[in-house]
Amino acid sequence: MAQEVREKAQWDESFPAGADLTGDQYKIVKLNASGQVVLSGAGELAIGVLQNKPGSGEAAQVRIFGLTRMLTKGSNAEPGDNIFSDATGFGVTTGSAGQMAIGQAFGTWSIEEEVQGILLFGPFRAHV
Repeated sequence: MAQEVREKAQWDESFPAGADLTGDQYKIVKLNASGQVVLSGAGELAIGVLQNKPGSGEAAQVRIFGLTRMLTKGSNAEPGDNIFSDATGFGVTTGSAGQMAIGQAFGTWSIEEEVQGILLFGPFRAHV
C-alpha cells in the first residue's frame, strides 16, 4: 500500500512537454536539449517527477523538491533508500556506479508498479 503523502514544502515548475506524457504521471522526468520535459532514462540527469498528464506541447507540472508520489518498479525499499530512474522513468532503488539519485524513499514498499511516497531533493551522486 502506498504511503500517504502530505503536500507541504514543495517546489513545482512548469515546462512544455516534449512528448505525449498522458500515461506517465508520477514518473521521473528530465529536460531535453530544447528545454522540454521528457521521460528520464537510467543514468540520466533527472529534474523531478511529473505531476500531471500533459500531451505533447502542453504544460508539464514537475515536482522539483519536496514530497511526491512516484511510480516505482521492480525493487524493495526502506525509508532512506536512494531512488534512481530506470530506463523508462520508474523509480528504482538500484543504480549503477556514478548514477545520479533523485531522492530517497519515504516509506517501505515491495510492490511492483505502485505509486509510492518519495522525498525529492534534486539529483545527487549516490554511492552505489
